[in-house]
Amino acid sequence: MAAARFATPGAAPPLYDGVVVSEPYRWVIPPAGGAAAPGIFDGTEAVEGGASPAIAAATSETPPQAQLLAPAGAFAVLAGTSELHVTITPLAAPAGAAIVGNAYRLMVSGAGDTVVPVRPGAVVTIVLRAPAGTEDARIVELDASGSTTAIASAASGQPDGYVATVTALGTFAIAGTVGGARVDQVLVTLGVIAAVGLGGLLLLWRRERVGRSRVAAARRARATDRRGRR
Repeated sequence: MAAARFATPGAAPPLYDGVVVSEPYRWVIPPAGGAAAPGIFDGTEAVEGGASPAIAAATSETPPQAQLLAPAGAFAVLAGTSELHVTITPLAAPAGAAIVGNAYRLMVSGAGDTVVPVRPGAVVTIVLRAPAGTEDARIVELDASGSTTAIASAASGQPDGYVATVTALGTFAIAGTVGGARVDQVLVTLGVIAAVGLGGLLLLWRRERVGRSRVAAARRARATDRRGRR
């Protein structure tokens, strides 16, 4: 890698990619052995030219347990609004609902905490992370009574992450069932590296053995040839 770096022209640094290691899921009301104190997001975004800015809000875990992503102009900003207040708040899952992990209230508000709705025809993206080992996971929206409505969602590419696009903000969570414990990604990676390394060593040993056999065969052939000449 060092030789390739110095031999490659250009000043741009290379991309060092790797395995994303998830910290334990954090719960509002943790189960036995679970971690507490989930992260929040509470920030402001300046409004320029009467249009809402692009928003990328996320809670503080690694990876985040909840994210809100919106393009510029996604929210219907009232005239005179100078900034938007963006919050992501973890909530305890309602009793009786098939929710795994926390529920999350996502809000964008203006002056006086007036809710700013998503502009008609626009969509925003939410990303939620499920506890490790969740099966049959999907994002659901919760109403004031705690009832859930499933919304179209898919895996986000992050560990245990799921993504959906919505036309209105509110309270969302992941429904599913918690299965068996998931094998740690670091252990899987180390296992793959060990297997590749062992395979390489076996290949080198085999090549060396074949080479030695060929040298020995050549020596025997030369010795036989010399005896024949005598």
